[in-house]
Amino acid sequence: MRIKIGGLVLFLTLFLSSLFLKAQTKSFGLKLNPGLGFMRSSHLKRAAHEIQSNYPGIDKYDVRAKAGFQFGLGGFFQYEINEKFTVLTDPTFNYFRSSFTQNYVGQESVSGGQDQQVTIRSTAKVNYFYANIPIMVKYEILPYQRVFFSGGFSVNINGKAKVVADEDSVTNVYSGGEIDHTTVKNISSKATIDKFSPVSVNLNLGIGKSFLMGRYYNLDIELRYQFPLTSSSFYTTDQQYQSTTALNGVFGQSGKQSVEASSGKALNNFRSSVISLAIRYILWSK
Repeated sequence: MRIKIGGLVLFLTLFLSSLFLKAQTKSFGLKLNPGLGFMRSSHLKRAAHEIQSNYPGIDKYDVRAKAGFQFGLGGFFQYEINEKFTVLTDPTFNYFRSSFTQNYVGQESVSGGQDQQVTIRSTAKVNYFYANIPIMVKYEILPYQRVFFSGGFSVNINGKAKVVADEDSVTNVYSGGEIDHTTVKNISSKATIDKFSPVSVNLNLGIGKSFLMGRYYNLDIELRYQFPLTSSSFYTTDQQYQSTTALNGVFGQSGKQSVEASSGKALNNFRSSVISLAIRYILWSK
């Protein structure tokens, strides 16, 4: 056992020594982080499908997530271990945006032998600020062309999320097969989400290239995907929001509970993904 342990320690010592023996530079600089952010919930999407299947009066009910433009600004520090490996951290402060659209068409009987058809189209826009703190490793796959893969993990420290809801509804009341009258409504409401995780963890994967600026490769441009490893509930307890919204009430506590009871799906798996273009410029290196 001693020989095995000693051999392992010797191997690790030689391996790490070979990495750091050719250590070249330490550097830091500024980072821009434009990209697309999108929040999604597979449970919410499935819940809409279950509700449509279980209630004959519902002709259509679907939920879709849409990406929104996000932007971040920060800095970075990197340590070049050798010509192939570089360890870096590039924390940024970011503004996240995404949206959900819901479409509903349903029919029901009303008093007086009349029928009505209700069509609702809603949009819920989500936004919040967050700090992203990653630890990444760059591996040069084409050293002479300075093309690299990157991978690592990051932690998001999330600020308060907000939701802005807009809904348009058209109600057609039929009598004897003819439209008796039509009612059109527009509902707008907004609230702060108070049940959203303040911390999330992500897996980061990217590919990029370093560009020669003068005498040095001072500019990195990297396409990075931030895959969320953790999920969160996402709803508000704001009473005014809950009382004035229709489909977007699913982002309220009472609406969430109603959809969960109707579909059997727990709406607690909202995840935020980001596809970004990390632009890093070295200001100092040694």
